[in-house]
Amino acid sequence: MRKIIGLVLPVVALIVSVIACTSEPETETVSVELDWSPPNANHSGIYAAIDQGYFEEENLEVEVSVPADAAAIAQLVGAGQRDFGIFYQTDTTLARAAGVPVVAVRAIVQSPVNSLMALKSSGITRPADLKGKKVGYPGIEWDELMLAAMLEADGLTLDDVELHDVGYALSQVLAAGTMDAVIGAYWSYESFVLEDMGHPVEIIYPEDWGVPRYYEMMLITSDQMIEEKPDVVRRFVTAFTKGFEYVAEDGQRGIDILVKLNQDSIDESSESLDRRGIPLLIPAWLDSEDGKFGTLSQSQWDSVGDYMKSRDLIPQDFDVSTAWTDEFYK
Repeated sequence: MRKIIGLVLPVVALIVSVIACTSEPETETVSVELDWSPPNANHSGIYAAIDQGYFEEENLEVEVSVPADAAAIAQLVGAGQRDFGIFYQTDTTLARAAGVPVVAVRAIVQSPVNSLMALKSSGITRPADLKGKKVGYPGIEWDELMLAAMLEADGLTLDDVELHDVGYALSQVLAAGTMDAVIGAYWSYESFVLEDMGHPVEIIYPEDWGVPRYYEMMLITSDQMIEEKPDVVRRFVTAFTKGFEYVAEDGQRGIDILVKLNQDSIDESSESLDRRGIPLLIPAWLDSEDGKFGTLSQSQWDSVGDYMKSRDLIPQDFDVSTAWTDEFYK
């Protein structure tokens, strides 16, 4: 009898050990800061992942917040006040080069949606037309730097314009005539806003004036999250990606979810804009070569990094590869 008991106990211990190793991780609450308020079509994949239970499948409970200051997202994430954030390639690179410990882990929008925008009635059709004009921007560093590059490509400098931080009120100041142009306006959103207000717009694309193709929006996290909770990062990225892939299959379905989960902040006008914008955005979410969502490429990071170094925006010895990783999604 003792021999049987002696045999059974190791077997029981082995079973318990196997169960412990294969059990699901405990549910963890994680936070993500959006880059804009209210939530819009470019955030619909996050809400789809919540609604469809993709985060729940990964044992994650996600708290989404909108920014009081979009320029502070890297600092919030880098300081551990948010686990994840939606931010921009260029600003992430600037932050990383300045010592803020943030890392991009997924792309959202593969190319610029940002633009320099003016009313057609203004006669402004190129950067040189801004000489002596007032230009509004949302206080984000890259928008100022991009405007400088576009002006220089057409023979001007920032000293030739009046630059004003107008926060989120890009459409309002342009429609009211308090600004002659704005930069930081999305051709997939503000253009429709202004058209609906009776103000057709002239869109001046940064890629046409010396600015390289860059990731407009990305998912970022911190060095601390990657070092201390790599499994949480991997699970979040997996669910996040599934959410955007779900919306990419049917954009209007994604907007249905976005509106349902943000009834207090998205009004009928915003919903209409999101429904018009989503068909334009989905192609911009998908990599032009493999058609997949979320791709980050060495070549695009090197291109943007070289451009920023050529303009002395980041140190020449800064290693751009420290600002991104694709290890959390294969």
